Order: sequence, then C-alpha cells, then structure tokens
Amino acid sequence: MSDPAAYTDIYNSPYKMLKDPGLYRDAFQFGIPPNSGTVCDPKIHSALKSLIASYFSRKNILKLEDIIQERVSARFPAVYLLELMEGQVDRLISQLVQNHRSTPANMTLAFRSVALDVISLYTLRTSTDTTSFPAFSHPRVIGTEETVSVIWMTKHLTFLKHLALRLPSWLAVYISPAAKPHLEIQAEMENAIDEATAYSESKLAGGHHDQDDDDDVDRLNIFYAILRNSRVEGKLKYPGLVTKDQMISEAFGLRIAGSDTIANACMIGTRYLIQEDGVREKLAKELETAWPDRRSRIPLERLEKLPYLTAVIKESLRFSSGIVTPMTRVAPESGAVIAGHPVPPGTVVSIGNTFVHMNLSIFPEPKRFYPERWLDEKNHNLDQYLVAFGKGPRSCLGIK
Repeated sequence: MSDPAAYTDIYNSPYKMLKDPGLYRDAFQFGIPPNSGTVCDPKIHSALKSLIASYFSRKNILKLEDIIQERVSARFPAVYLLELMEGQVDRLISQLVQNHRSTPANMTLAFRSVALDVISLYTLRTSTDTTSFPAFSHPRVIGTEETVSVIWMTKHLTFLKHLALRLPSWLAVYISPAAKPHLEIQAEMENAIDEATAYSESKLAGGHHDQDDDDDVDRLNIFYAILRNSRVEGKLKYPGLVTKDQMISEAFGLRIAGSDTIANACMIGTRYLIQEDGVREKLAKELETAWPDRRSRIPLERLEKLPYLTAVIKESLRFSSGIVTPMTRVAPESGAVIAGHPVPPGTVVSIGNTFVHMNLSIFPEPKRFYPERWLDEKNHNLDQYLVAFGKGPRSCLGIK
C-alpha cells in the first residue's frame, strides 16, 4: 500500500498485526534464534524486549554518562568510556583531513565505521577502532555492508540462506571472505558472554540478587544486562529463553541496526549540509552560540534542546527513512480495514517508510532538504509522520 493513512492501521492499530515469518524468519534469521527485532510471537517479543529495553532507556543513558564522568575505566586506563566514544568523531575528522583533502571519501563507510565503534563501545565495551582504518574499509565494516546486502537477497531467494547455513566455516570464508570477520565477531561475543555469565554468577553467589547498583562500567555490557534482567531475586523469569545463541543473535541485531541506518542518516545529512549553504550556516551559528568552548564537552541534554540541530536531524531521518523496504505484517483471523479497504485474514500487508516521508500532502516539496518545516508552528503534528523508527509496540529501540 502507498496511502500514508495505512501506516498506523498496519503498524499501530488495535488489530495487532503480527510480523510476517516470511520476512523476519526466512530472510532475517541466519541459523540463530530470533532476537527482539525479528521474533514474530508477541509474548516472546515482550519477554526479550524486557531484557534489553532498560539498557537503551534515556534514564540509563544519562545515568551511564554520569557514571562514566565519575569513574575511570579499568580496561582503558585514564580514559573515560564517553571520551572514547566521542573520540571516534575526532578520528573521523583526522582521517578526512589527512587522507581525503584532494580525494573523495566514502562517507557511508566513514559513518558506518564510527557507528560500529560507538555501538560496540556502548553495548560490548570493546572496539576494534574501525574508524582509523584506511579508506574506512575495515573488514568488519565491509562485512557488515555485505551482510545487509545478503539479507535483502535472501528475502526473495530464501534457498540461498539454507544453502549457506549448510556450508562448513572454511568453505564459507573461501566463497565469501566477508564471512571471516563475522565468524571472528561471533567468537568474541561467545567469550564476552562467558565472562558476563561468570561475573553474574559471582554476584549472585555473593548475595547481590538485584545487581542494579553495580557501577563497574567495563562489565556492564549488553550480555551482563540481559543476564541481570533475566532474574528476579536470583530466580530466572524466563527459563530456557536466555541462551548463548539468543544473546549472540541480540548482539548481532543491535550491531547491524545500530550502524547501517545511522550511517545512512548521517551521510544524507552531511551531503545536504555541504550542498545547502543556508542550512549549514544556520546550524553552525546555533552550535557556536550553545558551545562557545569547543574544548569542553557539551552535555547531551543541552544538545537535545537546540531547535535547529533537532530539525536537521529530523530532516536527515526523513530522507534516509530508516529501513526503506516494506516491513510485512499479517492480517489477523478477524481480518482488518486498512485505509478504508477491507483486508481478508492472513493477507500479508506493508507500506514503506518512503511513501510517508515523500508524500506531497504531508511534506510539501518532499525532495527539498528543508529543516525549517519542523520548526513551523503550523506543523506541530508533523512528528507523527516521521516513521524512520517505525510505529507501535514493535518500533525500534532507538526511538527512545
């Protein structure tokens, strides 16, 4: 469907349409259990989401920022984790200045490198510093890019996935060298899970059942958070659900979702900031006023209050659209009415984000990069049509 009115009816309506296994199971899952993004069963999704949602909540991010500013990381002596994440931007600028003054740079790979490093630092507390790699072509960055391409291929040719899963690792790497970094990352995740499990069990053995007061920044990775949130007073909430394979699936999902879409939005935003002098000058003026001393750190909460910066981000998200492929849902047994059209039970339905973001009646001059549209008081309800993160109970965690 291409009618924007269908978006809410499909993704955030009382019909509670389930995700389509033909896409989320057959195309998105590669030999590992479903994660919170791909699972189709709403009850299992609710359980999986409860294990990681607090980790990405605004409260936790701000709390982590405070902890990091007060506490020096043991793994990275005399360096704050937050500064490491901010340092990726410095590395990006350094790469561009040193190596791309007179030659073009692939900004999609550049921003994907930064995003991979940041999401790795935040979720796993480790980083391979892909941002410093020549031409932003670290094997793990290229591997992630090829993984995304393979996903869309298997969406239509599912037999390729089943064939690939039957190949021994050495043959998979021989056929596709990009598989090697994927296998390396999986091995690192398995080791990290073993460490998190041992640490969690030691805390439980010491009588720390809640574990919420733990402020050891190095150990508070996504795996430890899952293990911690899977228990209430030391007892498992979801026996059999939290396994090593499931945690690996969750981490891979976050790795891809936390890099590909972000890289696209940043690349598009950068492209238009370079092209549109007026937009660039307005943004620069706002940032210079709010951030006069560039040597100091500007808090996230202050950045969030900058109206033009927020408008530029929203316009970048509108143009990039998050995931552009239509995310399919299945009409319930009772059937449904979508944008005024009756839909029989079991019908697979969807609408792409671009049909909303490029709709002329919602966004006049839709192909114009125009942040001011988000600042116009007449458009106070425009946010409801920004669907880069999806809508409803299955929307992206990043929307928080």
